[in-house]
Amino acid sequence: GGRFSTRMLGRYVMGGGDQGGTMNGEDVELSSSKELNPSMGQTSMMQQGPGTLAARYRPSWRLLLTSRRGDGIAKMSKTRSDGKPVPRNIMGTSPGGVNLSLSLQAALVSLMCLLFIMAGLSIWLVPPDESTENILVRRFGAKPTSMFELKARRLVQDPRLTMDRSSVSSLLHEDYAVPLQLLKVMSADVQFRLRNMLRNRTGEDESSIASGTRPMLLVVQLVGELGGRLGALGSAMAYAHNTERVLVVLWEIDSLFTHPFRSVFSGASDLKFIPVDELPRGFRMQESFDDWTHFWFSFHDFIKNPVSVIQQRRELSAMKNIRRHLYVRTDRPLLSDYASSGLAKELLGDLVPLPIAREAVISATKVGEYKNITSDYAGRILHDAYSVPYDFILHMSGAMRKRLLDQISDKEATRPHIAPRLMFVHLQYGLGNRIRALGSAMAFAAQSHRVLIIIWESDAHLQAEFSDFFLNDFVVISRLRLPWPIDTRGDVAYNDFRLYNLMKKENAMIKSASSIVLDNADSVHIYVKTAYVLRSTLTGEGALSKAATSPISLYARRLLPVMRIQKVVERQLGNGLNSMIGVHIRGRTIDNDIVNVNAVKEYTKESSQLTNYWRQTTQLPVFIEQMRTVRNSSQSFFVAADSTEALFALEREFPGRVFFNPRNCDDRSAECLSMALADILCLSRTRYLLGSYWSSFTEAALRLGGIKVYLAGKDFGMPKKPIR
Repeated sequence: GGRFSTRMLGRYVMGGGDQGGTMNGEDVELSSSKELNPSMGQTSMMQQGPGTLAARYRPSWRLLLTSRRGDGIAKMSKTRSDGKPVPRNIMGTSPGGVNLSLSLQAALVSLMCLLFIMAGLSIWLVPPDESTENILVRRFGAKPTSMFELKARRLVQDPRLTMDRSSVSSLLHEDYAVPLQLLKVMSADVQFRLRNMLRNRTGEDESSIASGTRPMLLVVQLVGELGGRLGALGSAMAYAHNTERVLVVLWEIDSLFTHPFRSVFSGASDLKFIPVDELPRGFRMQESFDDWTHFWFSFHDFIKNPVSVIQQRRELSAMKNIRRHLYVRTDRPLLSDYASSGLAKELLGDLVPLPIAREAVISATKVGEYKNITSDYAGRILHDAYSVPYDFILHMSGAMRKRLLDQISDKEATRPHIAPRLMFVHLQYGLGNRIRALGSAMAFAAQSHRVLIIIWESDAHLQAEFSDFFLNDFVVISRLRLPWPIDTRGDVAYNDFRLYNLMKKENAMIKSASSIVLDNADSVHIYVKTAYVLRSTLTGEGALSKAATSPISLYARRLLPVMRIQKVVERQLGNGLNSMIGVHIRGRTIDNDIVNVNAVKEYTKESSQLTNYWRQTTQLPVFIEQMRTVRNSSQSFFVAADSTEALFALEREFPGRVFFNPRNCDDRSAECLSMALADILCLSRTRYLLGSYWSSFTEAALRLGGIKVYLAGKDFGMPKKPIR
């Protein structure tokens, strides 16, 4: 296919000066993926793609070597520390050691060119008064005539210089499953830009793209008046961003808006999506069994075939179309959890509107007031106008300060006569604890009409950021180290605050977290530090027996896992996850659970003893015995455990019936905990769950799935001794 799939070792020559008849040789090795640093100089090889070299023998001439496909560019150079070519003759000795006749020079060059031609390369000569780029643009209009110094170099990044339109169309159709009817309405420039965007998602080797790894498209055809188009565009940008899709925007001209996309926004070549202007009248993408790529597309024309809000949310579910391209024709915002209005406004506000659309964009984004203000000024507004203490403001990034102002503005628009109130929830401990605490905070904030701010710190329990797990556009503070009790004397903004700390290790005044009931006072903001569900009249029943339908669980299910985690779950769904029985084994004692955590200091002595007692009831033999009681001898199990030994033991006990998510780590890092979240989500999608009592991990799976759960130590397996 014209690719450099093998390494070529040769002895190339470079001119030793302006005098003909003298050559200095240099050994070079050409490799598409290697970088060499010999002691005499530096030889580097960089490749944009396979297939093209630029060779230069004398300083005044350059040689181009292109493959049949012509879609790759490489770079190689050899210099001394002073930047000049390293002089070595063809025998590898010092300069002047060997002089070759012109006939021998010509013979060597001819042989080398013949070898390149046999390898499927074309040879072009660039004269001294032309740049290589110009020659490429003019379709290589030169003839080889002379010797020149070999210097493979990266020429350009634009694949238009080495691929014609038919080649790009073929690549997009065959490798990326882009339908022919879509390619027909794209100009050559648009096709090349699309190819670059897709290529950036997959890496350099496009031939290795498999159906399960190719990047997905979101093709949105916008119609109707400008305001509706802008709302649809912003939501499409948010959806594509959150679902990791490449966005293609088809801008339809109709009677309601007759201006092309290029008259609405400037800088089309710098956009993070592909705009397609001037569609043929009446153009619609639709299923066609004459094109195999349509089996990779899900088509939705919400103008011609309107659907209900619930159905549109179902059709645009990230999981439903995780391995399919999407086509949507609409005149209004997409309805999907992955197309949040907050992110849509932020992304739309980043575009540069032309005069015809400037007012409409400001109206659609509602960020005109805060978009261009400084971070310090945003902080002063939050403190002086909305009574946010500087302790919190100083730990917010500039982007988060502006996001908080936007969300406060949205809240003011819905309740214009009531001062907006905030809720700061400071999440503690591990992933399961944070999910349940966050679900209850989301419920409380929504029911009390508060703007929710999450304080999510990386610590020994969880060494990862909120964005490593979820896509929700909350205001997030990544670090806030405030000693308890908080010193409120230096900031009058604390006068409008009510402070709670449910962590007994810091607040010895409380008996337990469940003994504290949050008061919803409209006149104050709330700060609460917790690893547990919040008790209040707004959050409903917190007991596990009511978890399937409680507001805490319903709001926790609104958390949006990142796509790499969703893809892990989708693979297990392909294995029949919904028909499996979930199993969660939590057997480690509290002392052996987390590195660098003193259990007694972190959890108190009484809590550690209680946890260790229940861990005795959730050991592997208890689960094996219960799994053996399942009557269906072919029943499969999805298992999550805190030790690989337990997984392997279950595989031996139930061969061919145990499924789990493999991992290469066993710690509290972002990589490992991402797989832990995938385990929680997989458990939540099973028929029912055999879980571990006194485990927030089991509780998180129960709350996210609303499934039936049987707890080791409570519903099966007996405690070894009474609880004291």
